[in-house]
Amino acid sequence: MSAGKYIAQFGSAYPLIKINGYGPFSKDEILEFTIYQTDFLPKCSFKLQLKEGIFLSTSFPKDSDVINVYIRSLDDKHKPIRNDYVITNVSSNRSQDSEGDQLILYISGELYVPNLHSMFIKSWNGKTSFEVLFDIATKLKLGFASNEKVSDLKDQQIWLSPNYTYLKMIEYVTEHSFSNLDSFYISFIDYYYNLNFINLGPLFSVPMDYEMEDGIMRGAFNIDDSLTDNFVVSKQPIILSNAKELKTSNYYFNSFNIINKSGLINEDFGHFPNISFYDKKEKKFWNFDISPLITQGSEKENIVMLGRSNEDYYKDNKKPFYLGIQYLYPEHNCHAYYKQAPLQNKYNLEFASKMQIDIHLPLFNFNLYRCQNIPVQFMVTNDDNRGKVAGKAVDDKSQKLGWTVDRFLTGRYVIYGLIIEYKQDSLEKFARPNAPTDGIWTVSLNLRRREWSMPDVKNKEENDKN
Repeated sequence: MSAGKYIAQFGSAYPLIKINGYGPFSKDEILEFTIYQTDFLPKCSFKLQLKEGIFLSTSFPKDSDVINVYIRSLDDKHKPIRNDYVITNVSSNRSQDSEGDQLILYISGELYVPNLHSMFIKSWNGKTSFEVLFDIATKLKLGFASNEKVSDLKDQQIWLSPNYTYLKMIEYVTEHSFSNLDSFYISFIDYYYNLNFINLGPLFSVPMDYEMEDGIMRGAFNIDDSLTDNFVVSKQPIILSNAKELKTSNYYFNSFNIINKSGLINEDFGHFPNISFYDKKEKKFWNFDISPLITQGSEKENIVMLGRSNEDYYKDNKKPFYLGIQYLYPEHNCHAYYKQAPLQNKYNLEFASKMQIDIHLPLFNFNLYRCQNIPVQFMVTNDDNRGKVAGKAVDDKSQKLGWTVDRFLTGRYVIYGLIIEYKQDSLEKFARPNAPTDGIWTVSLNLRRREWSMPDVKNKEENDKN
C-alpha cells in the first residue's frame, strides 16, 4: 500500500484512536469501536488487542485519562467526528502469557466536557429556560442548537443553582421548560459538542408529504482509503428503505426489530395523568388531566395509541399525581407552569415512545443525527398475502414490479438514538467482490413515532385490482 493510501485510511477505513499519546492504534489492534448517541452524553466502547506490551508499561489509562477519537467524514458536506472521551472503565481478558503482549482490553468512556460535573452557585432573574441553557452552554464552551426561539418559551422565572453541577442544572431546567400545551422538551450534548434543546412536539407532527431533507448518498464500495476524494456520491432526498434497489447505498437498512412498551407506560402514568397542586399566590387548588399529544385529525385515519380501537376504557384510566405547593413569580421563584411542566414533558415523551423500531444500516451514514425527522419505507416483496392486507399498491399490471409498501410500518419517524459501530472482522468481507451484508462501519437507529397507519379493506381491494 502506498504511503498516501495508508495515511488516508486513518479515521475512515478504521477509527483513529490514541490514549495518553500512544497511537494511533493500527487496524489490526482495533477489534471493535462504538459510539452511543442515546443518552444525555455520547459514550463509547473500545475493544483493543495489544500487539506489544509497551502500551501497558507507558500509556495504560489512569485517573481521568481520555481516549482521543477521529472519524473522517467521507464528503465535504459533513464534519468529521473529533472527540475526547474520559475513560470510565477498563477491563481485560486473562493474558495468554506471563507478559501480557496479546492482552485484550475493553475500554469505555463518556464525552469529555470540562466542568460539566463541577458545582456552582448562580441565579437567573426573569429568564426563560432557553436563555439559561444558552448561558450554560457558553460557560461550558459548547455550541447551542434548538428548534425554539426565546419568544416561544413561557417559563420566565428566577432560576436557581444552589450548588448544582452544570449537568444537574441542565436536567433541572429542561424538566421545567414550557412553551404551550403542545410542547415537550429534551436536552442532550451531541458528538459535535453542541448542547441541544429540542421541542419534540412539532417533530412528531410532521406530515408524510412534508418536503424531504437532502443528503449525500454513497455506494457500498466508497471506502475512503485514498487522497483523491474521487468517490461516487449523489445528492438525494433522505428516505431510508429496505428496497433491494438501495442495497449498495447508505440509505438501505437490512434488519429491524419492533418494540411495544404500552402496557408498562400505562401502568406508570395511566392514559391521562391527573395532577393537582395548590397555588400559593392565587390561593387556589388546581386539579386537571394532562391529555397526551396527538397530531390534529390523525385519529380519523391512524392508530393513536389510546386503548383498543373498539373500547373507551382508556378514558377512565387516570393516575393521580399530587405536586405540592406552587410559588409564582415574580413574588416567588416559579413560572405559572412550573408544577405542570415536568409531568407534561415526561409523559408526552413516554407516550411517543410506546412503540419503537430499531433499524440497522450496514453502511455508515453521516446524514443522520439525533432528533431528525425522516421518512422510512418498509417494502414487502415475498409475501403476497401480507402485501394485499397490509400494503399499499405501488405498481400496476403493466409494470409487475412485485412489491408493495407496508402501510403500518412505513411513515415518518424521529431518530431518538443513534449508534455508530466499527468492527474489524467486517473489513475482510468488505473487500470481497460481492456487496457485503455489513460494511466496516454500521449505524443503528432507535426510531419513534406517535401515530401509526392501519390498512383497511379499501387497500386490499386496491391491490386486488392490480
